[in-house]
Amino acid sequence: MLATAACDDAADSHGHAFATCFDPWQGLELGGGMLVDSAQLTTTGGFTGGANAALRFRGERESKSKAESTWLSLHRIAATEVRPIGGRFGLSLLGYTGIFRRHVREGTLLLPFNPPVTVPFPLDMTFMAEVLKYERRVADGNGSDWALEPVRLSFLLDPLRSASSRFHLALGVTAAWRLTQNDNVLIHEVTPLSAATLFFDFESEDGLWVTRGILSGGWSLQVGTQGMTLRARGEVEVARTLFAINDQPLSMYLKGSGAWRDAGARGTSEWSASVGLNLRLFSRR
Repeated sequence: MLATAACDDAADSHGHAFATCFDPWQGLELGGGMLVDSAQLTTTGGFTGGANAALRFRGERESKSKAESTWLSLHRIAATEVRPIGGRFGLSLLGYTGIFRRHVREGTLLLPFNPPVTVPFPLDMTFMAEVLKYERRVADGNGSDWALEPVRLSFLLDPLRSASSRFHLALGVTAAWRLTQNDNVLIHEVTPLSAATLFFDFESEDGLWVTRGILSGGWSLQVGTQGMTLRARGEVEVARTLFAINDQPLSMYLKGSGAWRDAGARGTSEWSASVGLNLRLFSRR
């Protein structure tokens, strides 16, 4: 995103320039903090530590197929989280997340009458893809159980229709395919557009405040069975940049997450809350 006048570099008394604005969707993110979850309360009974890392970047370009429309995108690569679960090692790795929103300045809906009729369409279209989400918890199946979601695709509609990639609010349907191994038995599970997803991301102009989250829930079908299982998951995060070290911002975050019959290979229910610090490298706006 191009810097605005409000985000011009400042200078100290010696004439050395320093950044005053930062992009929360740009750069390498490294962090860690203290966490409490439902599993820890039944084992150690207190807080535990965790670490996370991810690479974020955003994109913006004019559409080649339609005039006065723009593609706004957010990307996250190799999002990794390591923390104890049930008193033992737990790993979550998400290979790639991409959010692609097509903003049309004057949206229209075509009705194929004779003659054709167009009416205003006050929604932006958004596509979200999550690729290669892997979870392993040593507490499950003595370390032999794992879960792999090769792909999760969502088609969403955004009523905000913001011309900036700093504001997203989208709701729609989701399809997914998931593999789990429980006690050396491989299980296939599909979500055939039977789940709903809500995604939001709000950033201040200077990038010092950010609120983002994703909530998803619906019915999944285990291949080879007749019944469907209701599953849900969600995560909400609020972050504030505290200060910058040589133009690299350090932010404090508060994060809450939960799952209903959708955590780990065993599909358990759980919740967690955490507070910590993130250092973002190469994130100047």
